[in-house]
Parts: sequence; structure tokens; C-alpha cells
Amino acid sequence: MLIERVEILKAACCIAGADGEISQRERESLKKMADEIGVGAASLDAMMDLAITDEKFRGSQLRMVHKDPAGVFETLYRMARLDPDVPTPERKLLTHFGRKLGLDTDQMNEIIRRAHGV
Repeated sequence: MLIERVEILKAACCIAGADGEISQRERESLKKMADEIGVGAASLDAMMDLAITDEKFRGSQLRMVHKDPAGVFETLYRMARLDPDVPTPERKLLTHFGRKLGLDTDQMNEIIRRAHGV
């Protein structure tokens, strides 16, 4: 569903911007996600600006019920991993989103292990 994919894009922007900046690698990944679902450059720029500057915007994402919470969490985790070291604000927001998706700590850790091929 398109609305769900846009919501995941917004959450990915929030993960990328939680540390106060969005790196070039993160921007490229977000642009690819946006292009795949037909979100234009102006809308993506607005999402990224809000993700960097508006803590309330960051915390309010993922309100929809998702059919694949593990898949959504893995997508968001992969966005966080674009930084060499995941900054603390990104880790905290990732955990917050994991809980909003109905995942417990063990489930989140298992998804992270799988993402690393362990």
C-alpha cells in the first residue's frame, strides 16, 4: 500500500536525521526509496528538514498498523547503519519505532542479527 510505504519513508528520514544531520549516503538511500514510490524531491526535502529539526515529527511516525513489522524495522535499521557508527539519537529512535511496531527487545535484536547475516 502506497500510504504505508510513504510512512516508512518518513520514518527512515527520521532515523537518518535523528542525529541532527543527514549524510550523503543517507540522502542517496532516501532518494532511492522516494523514487521507488513516486515521492518528489520537494516532498522528500520537506520530510528530511522536519526529520532533522522537529523532534515531535520524529516521534510521531509509524502510526499505521503494518503487515510486516519485522521488515519495516529491518528497513529502518539498515538506514541507521549507513552511518559508520549508529549515533545514540538514531539508536533511541530506532528502539522507539520498534516498540511502536509491537516488537520486543529480543525480536529487535534478532532482526539486527539477521541483518548482519549472523
